[in-house]
Amino acid sequence: MRAVHDGGSYVSPSLAAKLLANFGGKDRKAGSEQEPIETLTAREEQILVLLGKGLRNKEIARQLDLKEKTVKHYVTNILQKLHLRNRVEAAVLLQKQSKPERVSE
Repeated sequence: MRAVHDGGSYVSPSLAAKLLANFGGKDRKAGSEQEPIETLTAREEQILVLLGKGLRNKEIARQLDLKEKTVKHYVTNILQKLHLRNRVEAAVLLQKQSKPERVSE
């Protein structure tokens, strides 16, 4: 009551539980069903491969016959889907994905 009186809000325990269950459940389902890289479309995968080769948006656009702005949009989507901050992280992730795991003897 003090929190509400001080301008805060009240959420009943049952509503809070439902919100947390819905919010957390979506994240867990997506994570357990697919790896983030598996959520990419075929075009996003193409662009990711070219990013991994160090190509700039303009070069990718030319190679795939797209507008540079369209490539920029795809890159933004890729970074969001993979939870990455920049193109360098995307290239590093791609290299890690393509290299087989070493087995220590």
